[in-house]
Amino acid sequence: MNGYLVVKEADSAVMCICGEQSYNSTQKYRMSDFVVSQKMSDGTLFLSCLTGEIVKVFDYNKSFQYLVMHWFLILNETDEKSLVPKLRKLLNAFEQTRERKLKYFEIVTTTYCNANCFYCYEKGYNISSMNSITAKKVVEFIKNNNSDSSIKIQWYGGEPLMNSNSIDIICDGLKQHNIDFESSIISNGLLFNDNIIHKANILWNLKMARISLDGNEDIYNKVKSYKNISENPFCRVLLNIDKLLNANIHVGLRINIEYYNFESCLSLINNLATKYKGNELISFNINLLNNTQRNDKIESNKEKRYPLFKEIVKIKERLFREGFNVNFISIPNMSTVFCPADDRSHILIRPNGDLAFCAENFDNIAESNIFSNHNDIHIPKMFYDTYQKNDTCNDCPMYASCTLSKLCPSCKPPCTPEIKEIKIYELKLSMEKLYHNYIKTNM
Repeated sequence: MNGYLVVKEADSAVMCICGEQSYNSTQKYRMSDFVVSQKMSDGTLFLSCLTGEIVKVFDYNKSFQYLVMHWFLILNETDEKSLVPKLRKLLNAFEQTRERKLKYFEIVTTTYCNANCFYCYEKGYNISSMNSITAKKVVEFIKNNNSDSSIKIQWYGGEPLMNSNSIDIICDGLKQHNIDFESSIISNGLLFNDNIIHKANILWNLKMARISLDGNEDIYNKVKSYKNISENPFCRVLLNIDKLLNANIHVGLRINIEYYNFESCLSLINNLATKYKGNELISFNINLLNNTQRNDKIESNKEKRYPLFKEIVKIKERLFREGFNVNFISIPNMSTVFCPADDRSHILIRPNGDLAFCAENFDNIAESNIFSNHNDIHIPKMFYDTYQKNDTCNDCPMYASCTLSKLCPSCKPPCTPEIKEIKIYELKLSMEKLYHNYIKTNM
């Protein structure tokens, strides 16, 4: 036995740039500043936020050489932070050598919505729906520009089900061209019915429906403010969730929490956890309500939001311990891909065929369209203009991987010490989650 188990491989691009560190038994080594550790009952998980690799160490002495070679341990005198800009520059040059092949397609079928949430960041955007001609052109665009492997599509809006006809046309066209795909949808869930769920299974290859909930009945119905509906929306959405699950479609419950609805969301989560305990098709995605447009009805101040953020992490940990799949902070590594906006394998298609990069800012940054050659697409590099790191960042293990872009409507300036502390705590839970999934899959 080597004394360690590789739970998650290092990012190949980072390791290509860094190479394996030479081991010298006469040298003195220390734990990298970019490493997070989490004790387990039979060993310790180590994560390198530089490479993204996770190993479980059972015997430290037997693992020592491997930990050195894979940058968990570094020479005592190494100034890691000074190397970060150089490594990022090399990674960017490496990224530019890769051929652009699209694998992830985010398709906005319509910007119309049947709800009227007060926090919607799409207020003021152009309202339009994709017509059948554009939908057929989307098929042609995907056929000509997709990667050789299976592609993933996310249906987005507005409320994408307000234009399910375009989804039908695109999926039917892809199947006619024998393009392997699966899809997911971000929806409020109200418009699902037996016919749509049947099509979602047979035609759309729908694997996941991400449905947003804002609290129990009173709060939910008030926040959504659905238009022209006589039945109880909250009850209808819960019924549709059950129908999706019965059709073997995974449902991701997106719970948007702010101070105004915290108690209502807590009650809702408790009820849902009791109802769906043991159901592997249910997952929880619990987050602070994101104030992308500096909406004065949504708090932005990090200090004021810290207690709420802390409570949300506690809720997620409890659900995780109860066996639910829960969203934790992503496992970090140094990368040139800040988000889908600068991912060379991702593109967003607007209702009129324009191409964009960001679902939270797609009305402003189109560079090309599906009627032209995709090589004309300019890929924004979100990390070119970032917030300056501060003292809180300097001793953070995510220093090498964290890039807070000023270009991103969701990004805020660097963390406060309190926010950093709870993020690292959540990162350790994410390491545990990945390890449990690894054991479940491989053992």
